Amino acid sequence: MDIAHLRSFTAVAEHMGFRRAAERLFLSQPTISAHVAALERELGATLFDRSGRRTRLTAEGERLLPYARRLQALHDEAARSVGAWRQQYDERLRLIASIFVAASVLPVALRRFAAERPRVELSLRTAFSREVVAALAAGDAELGLSRLPPAGEGVEGRRLIREPVLAAAPAAWGGISMAEALQAGPLLTHNHPGYWDRVLARIAALGFSARAMEVRQVDVTRRLIAEGIGWSFLPRSAVVDLARQGGPLRVVPPLPGLALPEAETWALWPEGRVPTASGERLVALVAEAVAGATAGE
Repeated sequence: MDIAHLRSFTAVAEHMGFRRAAERLFLSQPTISAHVAALERELGATLFDRSGRRTRLTAEGERLLPYARRLQALHDEAARSVGAWRQQYDERLRLIASIFVAASVLPVALRRFAAERPRVELSLRTAFSREVVAALAAGDAELGLSRLPPAGEGVEGRRLIREPVLAAAPAAWGGISMAEALQAGPLLTHNHPGYWDRVLARIAALGFSARAMEVRQVDVTRRLIAEGIGWSFLPRSAVVDLARQGGPLRVVPPLPGLALPEAETWALWPEGRVPTASGERLVALVAEAVAGATAGE
């Protein structure tokens, strides 16, 4: 079976239509139709029911689909293996990292990793922390870096570091108290997946209210604070570099009685698949980079 025919068949099955499959594969619709027709002739089976408004798999098509996916995956793996050998790689490591980790401490770790292990082919995806866990459970990566611990079945890991959460406000606001900050501008929330519900509940329990503005990414939050838009609670590693003398952020003391949580960074991997020596080394380098950033180095 021709791999191009299998790709077209799979795309039609997944997108439930020839037009959408053509758009997905950047091919013409007649080409997709020709590929499927050739596959149907080869197998002597009708793979799609085209009688309704939506294209649906027949029983034969349903039976073929998992094999088609496996054959494509095996084909792609073989192509990558040969390509890696030609480029003098001995090993491939698929990494998925939370957006904050990838933008902050990971570049430092990757620079050292590449120098130490030049024959490891590394691929990197970024995602929100909850998506990191899901991707590992699905087998889409060998190693993950997340701000959330493993949850549910299929993923395990270890905590790399625990760091304090700090309140950060624009330096232009001066030596403002947290009570004053609650009145001065919006509280930029939900840039971390782990602690915001607890923080807001504790502020409310002390009799204060916050005018909230959801900002889902730490880097965007930092920029908004620097521009004087609002203030937030951030992991120490996201604050120290911008809160040095003359920096655009200022650390705000917490309200009396307000216990601030801690933020965590985790190394994760699919359950039962212990990281390779290269994976372990990358985890160690990330842990060192996080520790350095947390200490303000």
